[in-house]
Amino acid sequence: MSTWTLVTARGFTVCVPPDWQGGGDNRRKGRSSVSWGTGAPPRQRVAYTQRVVVRAGERPPPPEPPPGADVRRFTEDISGRTANLYRNRFENTYYVGAVWESQSVWVVGESPDSDAADLMLGIARTVRFVPK
Repeated sequence: MSTWTLVTARGFTVCVPPDWQGGGDNRRKGRSSVSWGTGAPPRQRVAYTQRVVVRAGERPPPPEPPPGADVRRFTEDISGRTANLYRNRFENTYYVGAVWESQSVWVVGESPDSDAADLMLGIARTVRFVPK
């Protein structure tokens, strides 16, 4: 197994596999990308079309994920703090991330590959907070 690269960010560190290229607050490998930062995490929007038939005078039901979508949300203790993680799949793309609300830190990624999505969650699990 190769040694991962330690990257210093503002208030925390994160480790990335050595074959992921980039600089600053993001890395890529093929069509997969991961980035991190502080403050509000970037918003990701996924558009899809859904046809709903509603009788006159009825309210439409709340939107649901498209058929075949997979939405997973969970929490973990990472670096001694609670992180809200997600691993979502819409059509052929995985969207993953971890957000530490108490620290205003986030790690997000996007990939067409399930294994890369799992690896990006592994990257998020390497976050360590730097003492102030």
